[in-house]
Amino acid sequence: MLIVAKITKGTAGGYAEYLEGKARGSELGDYYLKDGERVEAPGRWAGGAHLFGMDANVAVTSEQLRTLMDVRRPDTGGELRRVGGSGEAVAALDATFSAPKSVSAVWALGSPELRERIEAAHEIAVDRALDYAVRHVPMLRQRVDADTVLHAKAVGVVATSWRHTTARAVADQVPDPQLHSHVLLHAAHRRDGRLVAIDSRTWLQHQREVGAAYRTELARELRHARIRRRAWHRPRGAVLRASRRPAAAAGPLVKPPPPGPGRDPRPAERDRARPAGGDRRGRARGR
Repeated sequence: MLIVAKITKGTAGGYAEYLEGKARGSELGDYYLKDGERVEAPGRWAGGAHLFGMDANVAVTSEQLRTLMDVRRPDTGGELRRVGGSGEAVAALDATFSAPKSVSAVWALGSPELRERIEAAHEIAVDRALDYAVRHVPMLRQRVDADTVLHAKAVGVVATSWRHTTARAVADQVPDPQLHSHVLLHAAHRRDGRLVAIDSRTWLQHQREVGAAYRTELARELRHARIRRRAWHRPRGAVLRASRRPAAAAGPLVKPPPPGPGRDPRPAERDRARPAGGDRRGRARGR
């Protein structure tokens, strides 16, 4: 699933604090496998690091995140891109890619090795979905005159990605497992080399399409990682059973739905009760 939302400059500071806080230890700990505190992965560059002379394999620092959220360049501190005509700027777009609940449940109950494979598959799927968006979503607005605005495709984006494995906790409750990544889209790279704002409306229009690309790539990578479909596919109508303690989750992960109204739960007995000659009414009609 993909959800796209704007982050305004007024809320950017609090948003950056939230992402940084998730990368530190949680008071609730990790109730899904390991003892002690669960620490989320640090932010990583999902695009555009080379434009600032940064190494894409090095984690995004707190200072770099806050500079980007202030719409400034992380290398020089200068203007990242132009703000809108009103003087107000959207700090970034948050494109949140979430794995299916069944995948998150398998991650939560899996071994450390299985967790790493699922996380790697998720990261690859996010990167490929972002690449798909760059190639297919016309996210640039170019005004020709007072009445004409054209949309064009970018050659790249400035983006950072923040992987989380749980939903937001409510009060003192243990958060549900939810493998997802907040991909912050800070700017688009135009063909002339300029960094410009991203048109959020085109991302919203293509939200389902890009989300489908993510799900397709995730399924592909899970197969390549030899995580068989039956290990992560959630049957239709199944109910997920979560628990505060891993030991209590040793039972069935899903509970099959009860038979629907009028559904015969014993088809074998029904077949045995059927006359050997078949449908007598059909024979009567054929005479």
